[in-house]
Formats: sequence, structure tokens, C-alpha cells
Amino acid sequence: MKFLLVTLCAGLLFACKKGSGGFNDTTSFTANVRAQTDDQVRISNTIDAVFNDVDSVLGNPAISLCAGGVGIDTTVDPRIIQIAYGGSTCGFTKYLKGVITISYVPGTNWNDPLDTVAVNFYNVAINTPPDTNTILFNGKCSYTNVTGGSLSGLGAGGPSPVIHTITGVNLNLAYNSYWPSTWQIARRRTYTNNGGLTISTAGMDSVGGFAAISEWGGNRFGNSMIVGVDSPLVIDQGCGWQLTRGQIRLYNPAGVTSMIYGLDSTGAASDCPPAGVPYHYKMAWSGTDQNPYTAILPYP
Repeated sequence: MKFLLVTLCAGLLFACKKGSGGFNDTTSFTANVRAQTDDQVRISNTIDAVFNDVDSVLGNPAISLCAGGVGIDTTVDPRIIQIAYGGSTCGFTKYLKGVITISYVPGTNWNDPLDTVAVNFYNVAINTPPDTNTILFNGKCSYTNVTGGSLSGLGAGGPSPVIHTITGVNLNLAYNSYWPSTWQIARRRTYTNNGGLTISTAGMDSVGGFAAISEWGGNRFGNSMIVGVDSPLVIDQGCGWQLTRGQIRLYNPAGVTSMIYGLDSTGAASDCPPAGVPYHYKMAWSGTDQNPYTAILPYP
């Protein structure tokens, strides 16, 4: 999976007006940096939320999900499992709407090593109320159980770890329904049991001279962006399946943004926060035509 990223606005990070002395609207620049990093949190969290549900359904097709209704069609080839998201998810902190389908060949077993299913996104929309910025997902991913084994067996003290990979080519993302872009995904998810399941996500491709890349595509400002994982992104079952730590780097034509997850409002690493208190991330941007910029922001 090697793709050339086309820069639609060469040399520009955002669709901002620019003068000879750099960006002439610092307020807009700051807002746009934050919009890009918030988008990345939403994209990453949506991928994680959907594939956590895929894990649950593959483990037990009869399961009831609080985030969406599950339907199974065993009369077609390949077989189809459908999850329909109707709006607010568990806890009502996210808004997730749309449909995903899981397709698999009859007679195959998801717990076998290298077994692969297809996961299709159909108008899957995510946002975080009361924020109305929405990202719409369409496209197909391949989901592979590299090591084999079940997550329920892992939770019962079975062999560790279990490794799954997500690869997606030419997924369509639309920001607020009318800023389209194309994305690729190359993620490796490693599951361990430490008194509860922990999922550690790493990038598994090389793009544009950068290693450990998990996603790449276009941002809402019409520029190419590459997402590298510097430190694995960790989700803990004991913390409500939240992203509790990890670090990524966003590369685009005009600069680099570092993002550190799992912090409190002061920027210190945090244990699972109390209900109603969000995790924060620290972002630090450096690049051309603008002074370096740093902020600590709550998860969107």
C-alpha cells in the first residue's frame, strides 16, 4: 500500500489568506490548527469505536449493542452482518449514525489465523454534541485476525497477545458533508489482558519517507496529511474504552503537528478521569510562515 499524496494547495497548511509576512490572521490560523487536530481525534476515535463493535459482533453475532442494532443475513454469499447506528452512542457523549456491514465467506472461522472479513462504511457520520462539525465515512476496509484466537479467550487468560490489522484503500471522508477527501488506513491493533482488555494501536506502513503511518489523506482545508504513530495509542476497557495514552505526528506540506493523548487540563498524564471530566491532548505545531503554536485541549 504505497500511494502518492497529491497536495492540492502546495505550501499552504490551511485555506487562509496569507501575506508576505506570514499568516495575517493569527486567530483564524489558531482556530484552523485546532480544527485539524480535533478532526484527527474524531477520525481515530470513530475507527476505534466501529472496530470495537466489529470485534464484539464477530465474537457473538447475537450480541446486543447499545450503540446500534445488529442484523444477520445467512442467505447470501458472502454472509452479511449489519450494524445500524441510529444517533447517540452509549453514554450519549458521541453521535454516530449510519450503517456498517461485515462480510465473510461461509465456512470460515474468524478465530483462525489470518482470517479476513470486509468492513464497509455506508454514510457513517460522527460528531460530539453540542459541536456540529461532522465527518462522514464511506468505503471498505479489510480486517484480519493475524494471530488467530478470540478476545473472549484472551479475557479468560488465554494466549497473549491477539493481533488484528485494519487496511483500507480510497475511503471517502467528507467534512461537514461537503469537503470531500480520500483516505487510506493501515493500523495494527494488539490486544492484551491486564485485568481488562487493552488495545494498543500502531501504524504499519511507510508513506512519503515517514514510517509507522496509520492513516493518510486530505484534511478539511484541501491539503494532504500523513499520520504517524510515535507511541502506540492505548485504549483501556477499564476506562470506558477511552484513548488513555499515546502520541502521533501529523505531517503536511507546511509543518508538523505533534499530539500527545491521555492528559489532564494541566498537561500532566492522567489516570481515568471522573465521569463528566474529559481527557485532554497536547498539540504542538511548527512550520513555515508562522510562529510555533502549542495548546492543551479537551478531546472533542
